[in-house]
Amino acid sequence: MNLRFDQVVPRLLEVCEGHPEFASLVERALLVRDLRGRVRLVIRGLDTAPDGDVRSLVRTLQAALEGALSAWFHGPVLTLSDDRLSARRLAGALLDQGRPRAGEWPRGWPAGWPEEVTPVVTDPAVGLAPRWTGLQAVYSKESWISTREASPPWPLRQGTPRITAFHSFKGGVGRTTAMAMLAWRLARSGRRVVCIDLDVEAPGLGTLLLGRSVSAEDPSVLEWLLAHAATRTAPLDPPVVEVEVQGATLHVAPAGSLGGSYVEKLARLDLLRHGNNDGASPVEAALLALLHQIKRDLEPHHIMIDCRAGLHDIGGLALNDLAHVDVLVGRSGPQDLDGLSVVLGVIGRRRRQVDRRIVVLQTFLDLPLEQDESRFRRERHRSGLYDIFCEHLYAEPQVPAIEDDQAPHHPWPIGYRSELANLRWLREATESTLKAEEYGEVLNRLESLWASEVEAGSEGGA
Repeated sequence: MNLRFDQVVPRLLEVCEGHPEFASLVERALLVRDLRGRVRLVIRGLDTAPDGDVRSLVRTLQAALEGALSAWFHGPVLTLSDDRLSARRLAGALLDQGRPRAGEWPRGWPAGWPEEVTPVVTDPAVGLAPRWTGLQAVYSKESWISTREASPPWPLRQGTPRITAFHSFKGGVGRTTAMAMLAWRLARSGRRVVCIDLDVEAPGLGTLLLGRSVSAEDPSVLEWLLAHAATRTAPLDPPVVEVEVQGATLHVAPAGSLGGSYVEKLARLDLLRHGNNDGASPVEAALLALLHQIKRDLEPHHIMIDCRAGLHDIGGLALNDLAHVDVLVGRSGPQDLDGLSVVLGVIGRRRRQVDRRIVVLQTFLDLPLEQDESRFRRERHRSGLYDIFCEHLYAEPQVPAIEDDQAPHHPWPIGYRSELANLRWLREATESTLKAEEYGEVLNRLESLWASEVEAGSEGGA
């Protein structure tokens, strides 16, 4: 039998729930998926179930799973009723590791796994809670597949810096430039703004704002992260350079200098939590320490983070775990919408409704924005966005109208300017471009989302 990856977990669940004695003998079942994608089953029998009956069930299930899943199944089925001490200890350790916390199912059930199955075509669907729990091991992408509730380093309160992440599913859509333009306007108005380049695999923000290539002598985010990982302490100073750009003072944390050892440094970024469900990866711990140090030492009004495009680990960390506001940048078309569907699905799963502060930017629109072609592209993009927001974030009775220009699905237009497309650094931009009207409108929208929370637990947002 040639099973696809996505068919393995449902098939295991169907086999187990379809066994006539499974429900009457099993108190808890743990499904474990290893790094290769293979699945293992651990069960705990009911206290009232005789050990012999549980062991008989285990033998039957193991044979059925070997036949149904072939090499996707990693046996044996483990149980606390096993005759072997080593098998009982392993079963107990896995069951303890996968134990759900109160009220967390399906939070303890990996995202994307089914929440109910139909054992036989003619049977009614069977809900999996609370009997089933799940564990999986991954090489990367924990921030994208996690079921943990997102929690920024500090809440939005008067006097606390606003953390805003800029993300795009596709590269080359003007994300970094849009962030730089908005940061410049904030700084020009007297706000203290720190811009962090977390696009460490394709850095560019540092050069754009510094007006020169980042040198080996410059402090950098990458060096700071590595020092924190190696020493378990924060370096004395944040990796920030102060720069004047067209009458505005910006504080820039460049990713790093693209020297000979840059790739070696990237290779040492550890983004996995290594099975610690309540802990942080070394990179996440370092970034949290960096943000707190910037908050303490520089006292900024705003911290803006430029994320790596796509489903990158650090981009997901910034977008899903660090930011108060997410700015999602793209052009239009099926690739952008498909990517946004993934991103918004994660936000919907990991953020409380009150914490979903989202702005969508639609870039590379023909100027003037009022012309028919730009209007048509905006309407088409808004229609696609509305469907995605309804699928992942909106819920009755608070579903906004598609025409609501203050709703999260509304795409804020950014016109295409050849001057910005060919810009080497921001200081070369003309004042008329820096003061383009649409950036002011986006900033007004962001200001409304940056407003302090009235009180903990207050509702709002998408």
